[in-house]
Amino acid sequence: MTKIDGNIIQDFSEHTDIISQISIPNETTLYSSSIDRTLKSWDIETGKVVNNYDSHNGWVLTFHYDKESKLLYSGSQDSTIKVWDTRFNKCIHTFQGHKFAVSQVLVNGSNLISSSWDGNIGLWNLKNKKKSPFFLKGHIGQVRGIYLTNNQILYSFSNDTSIRVWNVKKRICKSIFKGHSKPIFGFKFDSKDRLFSCSKDGTINRWPASKNQRVSSILMEKEEVDQMQSTLLLQGLHSDVEIFINDRPYWTTTDETIFKACKSNGIQIFSFCYHSRLSPIGICGFCSVEILNNFGEHEIVSACSYQCRENLKVWTNTNKVKMHIQRAIVALDNKQKINNLFNKHSHNNNNNHNNHENNLLSKYFNEIKDHYFFTDKSNSIQLDYSKCVDCGRCVQACKELMGLKVFNMKMDVPDLEGCTLQTNSKQSLINTNCIDCGQCTLFCPTGALTEINDDFNLVKEKLKDENCHIVLAISPEIILSLPELLEIDHFENYNLNDYNHLEKIFLNLLNILGFDNIFNLELALNLSHIDETLVFYKLIEKNEKNIPLISSYCPSWKKLCEKKYPKLFKYFSTVDSPFNIFGLLSKTIYAKRMEIEPKNIFTVILTACIPAKGELNNRSNLFKNNKHNKNEGNKKKNENNNNNNNNNNNNDKNNGRNNHNNGNDDDILKKVNAILTLREIKKLMNEKNININEIKKTNYKFKIYKNLKYLTLFNNQKFYNNSIKSMQTTGSIRSIIECYKQIIKRRRKIKSNKRVSSKENFKEPNSDPEQIKEHNKKKKG
Repeated sequence: MTKIDGNIIQDFSEHTDIISQISIPNETTLYSSSIDRTLKSWDIETGKVVNNYDSHNGWVLTFHYDKESKLLYSGSQDSTIKVWDTRFNKCIHTFQGHKFAVSQVLVNGSNLISSSWDGNIGLWNLKNKKKSPFFLKGHIGQVRGIYLTNNQILYSFSNDTSIRVWNVKKRICKSIFKGHSKPIFGFKFDSKDRLFSCSKDGTINRWPASKNQRVSSILMEKEEVDQMQSTLLLQGLHSDVEIFINDRPYWTTTDETIFKACKSNGIQIFSFCYHSRLSPIGICGFCSVEILNNFGEHEIVSACSYQCRENLKVWTNTNKVKMHIQRAIVALDNKQKINNLFNKHSHNNNNNHNNHENNLLSKYFNEIKDHYFFTDKSNSIQLDYSKCVDCGRCVQACKELMGLKVFNMKMDVPDLEGCTLQTNSKQSLINTNCIDCGQCTLFCPTGALTEINDDFNLVKEKLKDENCHIVLAISPEIILSLPELLEIDHFENYNLNDYNHLEKIFLNLLNILGFDNIFNLELALNLSHIDETLVFYKLIEKNEKNIPLISSYCPSWKKLCEKKYPKLFKYFSTVDSPFNIFGLLSKTIYAKRMEIEPKNIFTVILTACIPAKGELNNRSNLFKNNKHNKNEGNKKKNENNNNNNNNNNNNDKNNGRNNHNNGNDDDILKKVNAILTLREIKKLMNEKNININEIKKTNYKFKIYKNLKYLTLFNNQKFYNNSIKSMQTTGSIRSIIECYKQIIKRRRKIKSNKRVSSKENFKEPNSDPEQIKEHNKKKKG
């Protein structure tokens, strides 16, 4: 029953005995189990029983509802586990194997895990239900409950006063926690992965998740704590607590920090190094607050990293806090002082009599800057140490999000140098284990870490060149970032929630920036998928051992395997990336259709992928030892063939950005000349002072079809579109392979027809003028 202000608003009273467990999987349904041997589902609004599940011969102690399969698993005193289909309200299977009552069940993918009073933990296969279960043995008393973490680590507590930690995949016991003197009735994890356990001996023990030694113990007033009391105690670990901020009471939870508590209650606290996606480190000093500690002393702490507790007293506006924040601002200003001087004297004054003096100052400060600060570069990102203020965000992002630990903070730095950031190996970025993922650039607040701007400067120069034809290809997902780019919530006559409207606005903007033609990368993506499928199909036909076939589109993924998993190279695909495929189309078929020389076409890719810039540089040979790649083995042969016969074409696959059709001029015939990110488009907008009203007035129309689908590699456009459509709708590998088979057959037919027509063309025409006309038509065709 449910009560509000003493009045019952809903009564669930169909059970005839003690209720062992309840669960609410959705807004309308409630499930309950009882020792009256029944399991019931209720309608929450009406309070009536919807279905009864009553085929157990003993108490129903536990159950688990799987939302994906809509199956209900119940464990009973009769030592069985029953599987119920809630759609048809039928028992579809019964698992038997335990000797005594089943205390808890939970589902983990294709496995069912159960604990029992017989001291065993059962692992059941849900795909092959006839297969006998595997039992994890070790407890000598009743196993009362289990808990599975995200990394497949299983915790179990028992009447034998111990907590055991199991590796589910290896099916072994990793460690045993001992410290209680009587049976354990419950345990719980907090937000810091600390384990708390309650026992009948009247204690609550705290354990670290990685060790089996007890950290601390709390003795309750009663000598014994029953199962219900232990559950309430553990649930209270994250209960609401009252804190006092600036002498005013507020309610929050114990797992929140002072910073979050202040923010949720509308109290402003400044922060610089804090980010919601990263663990707080509290080194900037901007979020300093004053608290009253446990010893009754006033103390300055970082609000972003200090946890709330009962009756915590916090002050955010005292003189002590203001002085501490002021010192933090001065320290930040000292780190940026030299950089400010560079910025101040980098531009000459308009007064002529100061030009000579400013030139000398600029030269002097640039020499200091080159001595103490420098810009470190990898293939995709650059680090300007003069802009670094030691916030530590890049260190945390690389460590927590990527697990690479490229950066750290060095100690004992001279005051003039300022920056304490360095790479772990104390080498240049390009020589570290950095994979150019660009995550650090997303968290840098000062712009010290950014993508390399070589392509940006090159595109700016080409936009001024009238003889250069600039072709831009857009990744489809980047159009959704347009409102963030323009910093707008609404746009006149356009719906910002409609992809087609966003596309029109974006095209108008790019047209104003000066790009000659704009395309979508959909065709290149489709062609790369088809090519990937063909390679995989050939591997299956030849019974190759190098299966599975791993995609190599992502440059960061390739670099990660190069540095940490080199054994995976033999499984990598040598299919070119969609960027290179589009670059090839723009320099060949597009150039021919538009009657433009390839050397005058400048191909630019607009994407959100920072690592693609590193792929453009092609500074590392990631497939040197790849068995699929035959470039290295056939290099000399191809050179000899090219010297003997200039008309022969090299049909081998190439993975680099600098691959060409004829190898005459590397700079002119690059597939892709530059790669831009959305932030660089924003910089281009700011430099050209583009107004939003100008975008509204423009109505850009494609000179040719935006998806470039008429530039297909296949001769039958209708057949190609149908094949792509079938691939997108079915999505299965078999259908894709069958589709590609048809494409290959179609190609062969086209080739055979060309051979026949070429033979007919070489026949000498008769003197009849009509036959001569037909012969000339065939030649033109």
